[in-house]
Amino acid sequence: MNECRRPVLIVEGDGDQAAVPLLVRRIAADLEFHDFMPAPRPKKAGSIPKLSRIGEIERFVRHAENEPGSDCVLIVLDCDDDCAVQVSKDWANRLNKSKFGRNKPIAIAFIVREYESLFLASAAELALSTPEREWQASQFPPPENAEAMRSAKSALKNCFKVRKYRETIDQAPFTQACNLSTLRLHSRSFRHLESAVKFLYTSKITPTQVYPQAP
Repeated sequence: MNECRRPVLIVEGDGDQAAVPLLVRRIAADLEFHDFMPAPRPKKAGSIPKLSRIGEIERFVRHAENEPGSDCVLIVLDCDDDCAVQVSKDWANRLNKSKFGRNKPIAIAFIVREYESLFLASAAELALSTPEREWQASQFPPPENAEAMRSAKSALKNCFKVRKYRETIDQAPFTQACNLSTLRLHSRSFRHLESAVKFLYTSKITPTQVYPQAP
């Protein structure tokens, strides 16, 4: 079999190392890609500005491609103040021109602006599934506006009374509890990540264009 089924993930921080694989597994299950399973030990790579330095994104992709048993690479990072479209184009061009990082399919999916924007988009469902946090519905932003907020973490902290949001503790459980149908409706970032998973699942283990393709 030469299909892509075991992506290595490149993520930003500690909380992402647990949450992003969980989200990818949930997306794959929802799409009935039951044999699509992220490799263990996602590569913690830091922020977009760090990886945009000369040679950095190429180095991390090369490292990810060397992971035993992996057959593709999926990059999932917070976009913060960067432009997701422009950085995707720049990185795709760099990786396509590089001598390295061309052995396996690569997909790039940015979360605008923070991973927590997914939780804001699904806050109503999260409130039902985690009532112990005493969510305050009056503080929920409109779900379609979640990605426009610069500090999703701060907005999320105002949404419940019991204990402030802590990324390394809450990110994975909230990822498990959020509603995928709601995210698909209100989060462009989620739809793009879902498209990246579809791209990898339908790709062969050969050098291909990086997704999304740069013009």
